[in-house]
Amino acid sequence: MNGDLISIIVPVYNVERYLEQCINSILCQTYPYLEIILVNDGSTDHSEKIIESFRQKDSRIRYIVQSNQGLSSARNLGKSVAKGSYIAFVDADDYIADDYVESLYHLLCRENADLAVCGYYETTEEGEITGGSNVPAHTVLLDEESFWKLCHEDKGIYCIVAWNKLYKRSIFESIEYPVGKIHEDEFVLHEIVSAATVIAAMEKRKYYYRQRAGSILERENILQRFDLIEAFSIRLEYFLGRKQYIMADFMFEKILYYLYGMLGGQKDRRFYVKLDEVIAKIKGTILHMWRGRIPFKLRQKLFIFWLTGIRYYRVRAIWRSRRRHGD
Repeated sequence: MNGDLISIIVPVYNVERYLEQCINSILCQTYPYLEIILVNDGSTDHSEKIIESFRQKDSRIRYIVQSNQGLSSARNLGKSVAKGSYIAFVDADDYIADDYVESLYHLLCRENADLAVCGYYETTEEGEITGGSNVPAHTVLLDEESFWKLCHEDKGIYCIVAWNKLYKRSIFESIEYPVGKIHEDEFVLHEIVSAATVIAAMEKRKYYYRQRAGSILERENILQRFDLIEAFSIRLEYFLGRKQYIMADFMFEKILYYLYGMLGGQKDRRFYVKLDEVIAKIKGTILHMWRGRIPFKLRQKLFIFWLTGIRYYRVRAIWRSRRRHGD
């Protein structure tokens, strides 16, 4: 072997319509030293037959079957058996450019980075390109602080998702995707970024992200959206603990934005029970981190929320009004 082995992990669950295109796009990579790990997460369609037909043609394919446990479990299983020095994730309903792996690998090696990121295209179910996102052209090397600024200021999905990246395998030594959660990428992003000393990014789009009806995010219900709030709360605690107060402030505002966005017209009692649980956890985080030397404005925001919970914006508006009028 003349190059580093790269493990590409593909979780598979009932994607027979798209699976051939996905696998073909991996087999056609210009970088040949690949281990292709297909994890069948209990598919009930013809995905297994499709995988078996490919496995007979290419010895680089490794096939693993598990009962249906979800995307996180399939990713965790794939990386636990991976032999490559580097890891990439490709969702089974997506596909990649022929030079996807080679481009990210060369970027990572050239910049001596631990993680490499590229832009992506959005496509319809039929594969028609409808949009996408480029990493800003001026971006090449990022440290942890720069990554978060890019993630938050540019609002780039390319920062958050597990796909469109090449990772040094060592990054995942102590990181597991949380099983049973929606938005599982959000839960571990801060751990991944912390483990990567240098992050390299390229403007070019090399990943094709298919948006389709019936995907996990399409099936997401209102209660499952609390998973995202939980992930943000964990990241808020992380930023407060690291004294990254600008990022903590942004994360706090993002939590409030999503919470208030979920409130409209809710009549399900289960929603409000869950809401109370989430707010209690956020208050617990605030209380736990209160001893840090938090800047006054952020401390004021956190204190008002700790006192008022979901009535935060109303109380803050009254507070500001009274301060302006000298009451």
